Amino acid sequence: PAETFPFALEADLTLPISSLAQARALADAARLIAAKKTAKGDAKPAPVPFFLVLDTGMGRIGLHAGADFGTAAETELTEAAFREACAILSLEGLKCEGIFSHLADADDRTEKGVAYTKRQLSAFRRFTDRLAAEGFDPGILSIANSGAILDYPETTDGLCRPGIILYGYHPAGKGAESPFPLIPVMSVRARLTLVKTVPAGTAIGYGSTFVTDRETVIGTVPVGYADGYPRLLSNRGAVLIRGRKAPIVGNVCMDQFMIDLSGIPDAAEGDTVTLLGTDGGLSITADDIASEAETISWEILCGLGQRLERIYR
Repeated sequence: PAETFPFALEADLTLPISSLAQARALADAARLIAAKKTAKGDAKPAPVPFFLVLDTGMGRIGLHAGADFGTAAETELTEAAFREACAILSLEGLKCEGIFSHLADADDRTEKGVAYTKRQLSAFRRFTDRLAAEGFDPGILSIANSGAILDYPETTDGLCRPGIILYGYHPAGKGAESPFPLIPVMSVRARLTLVKTVPAGTAIGYGSTFVTDRETVIGTVPVGYADGYPRLLSNRGAVLIRGRKAPIVGNVCMDQFMIDLSGIPDAAEGDTVTLLGTDGGLSITADDIASEAETISWEILCGLGQRLERIYR
């Protein structure tokens, strides 16, 4: 929001600008900061840097720059966006540090996905080249996300913005080929807080969605959906203990869930439980969890909450 721009500038943040109104608000904030510094006798501040954002087909933020779709309405919108971009780049007190856009389908290797990505890349190049031809310095160009870094090397000359590949996961999913190795770098582990044996006919968890059909060894793991562990793993997910797999039984609770340890007779309280990662010869990946939880690996990796202690090695 524009009212936060002065605080962003005081924090030395470089803001993305998607409209002339935003740019004018940023210029006003820059003048406010400059006036304060001048009053203190400080040297005149340098122009405030920003990044211009182009919407080449994501439909999220940025000036409409996707005229590669061939309609009159599309062309009119892009022409208006170009005039707006020129006005933004002409404002005093601001300096365009670069221009970026975002690819919607760079991880889609189908013919349709590749065609859409190339259409976005073409729109981005055409718009930025046209600005340069008008005498404006576009600065750093940036459109490469994880999918583009892997499959569209022509996008990596400028500023790259890797996302999921920083976690060691391929945006196209498990088993997708990569031009360089991707190694998952994140594990989630807990400890068994309780191990007990219950008779056949025992209901486990909220809603009694699981009832034992035999004498069963139940273990309790102190992680739940409040930590970002998906409730959709209820009665379908699994964890690793002592190099073996233990299925989740009953509904995942807010702070805990239960597992069937009957196949791991040596399991004991205090044992390490691997929710995400490798134990022995077995692994559970974010892709595996996402498949069970009917979502994407991004949501799994991002959703693991701040209640989990972070240990960096």
